[in-house]
Amino acid sequence: MSIGKIVRWHDDKGFGFVKSDDLDKDVFVHISAFPPNSLRPKVGDDVVFQVENTPKGLQVTRARYKDQLNDNVSTNAQKGNLYLELERDDNISQSKDSNMSFPRKSHSHRQSKLPNNKPKGLFSSLFGLLAIACLIYYGYQNLSNRSEYTNSQVSKQTLPIIEQKSLSNTNFKCDGRQHCSQMNSREEAEWFSQNCPDTKMDGDKDGDVCENDSRW
Repeated sequence: MSIGKIVRWHDDKGFGFVKSDDLDKDVFVHISAFPPNSLRPKVGDDVVFQVENTPKGLQVTRARYKDQLNDNVSTNAQKGNLYLELERDDNISQSKDSNMSFPRKSHSHRQSKLPNNKPKGLFSSLFGLLAIACLIYYGYQNLSNRSEYTNSQVSKQTLPIIEQKSLSNTNFKCDGRQHCSQMNSREEAEWFSQNCPDTKMDGDKDGDVCENDSRW
């Protein structure tokens, strides 16, 4: 377990980076590493976290905000408490999965002893299926009408934006520039990164070009 601070956070994308004295470099952290219903992380938050090696490299897999722990306990005790909480969450999850997959033999055995009422049961089943089919058909028709209306409205709203972007992109051309410092706007940087060879504006290959450029 390590204690560190969030030094970068992209709230619209749900990820950022944590810095800790225990680690040589900043480590990637995703919003899913925090407990459900937690506050959104922000730059400067102190966190206690656990890291693991993944196919994409070293990442934070579990995290808690440091101020959620007891301020009167030592740092080592805080780490121990967090570790116990994470283990407890795993045990609860595994217990739920085990209960859901456990076969209910006694229930099946009782059902086999019930009296055979096939005529009434068949009629009730057919009537129920007919009612469900009617509801599904009505819901499908209603959903189709709404989808057509929504799609037409979205098309009307997004078409001018697409046309405007298309017109603005025609002003760019590959001229040998490769770095963020040579770009005049974020839009220009994105166009160069997608259309020109040998650009060096997305070092971590996450699709967010010039993410550390303070001009945008």
